[in-house]
Amino acid sequence: MTGVTAVDADLSALEIFRAALAHEKKVSESIRELYRATDAAGDLSSRPLLNWFLEEQIEEEATVSEIVGQLELVGDDGSGLLRMDTRLSSRPTETTEPA
Repeated sequence: MTGVTAVDADLSALEIFRAALAHEKKVSESIRELYRATDAAGDLSSRPLLNWFLEEQIEEEATVSEIVGQLELVGDDGSGLLRMDTRLSSRPTETTEPA
C-alpha cells in the first residue's frame, strides 16, 4: 500500500494514552475556537449545541487524563496493567446525543 504511514508498534500503553490526551486537548481547543467564532458572529442559537459538545469533550479529556495518571503509577507492572485493562473493559458504554 502506498500513502499509509506505518504505525510504531513499540509504543507503551502510557505513550499511547499520552498521545490520545494530546489529541483530546486539540479537539477541545477546536470546539473552543468554534465557540469563539460563533460568539463573535453573534450566533447565539449555536451555543446550546456547542455547550453540549464542550461538556462531552471535557469529560473525554478528564477520562483520558485519569488513565494517563493511573498508567504513570502502574508503570510496567503487568498485574497492574491487567487490572486496569479489566476495569476499563468493563466500563459501560454511553451513547448520548445533543438535546
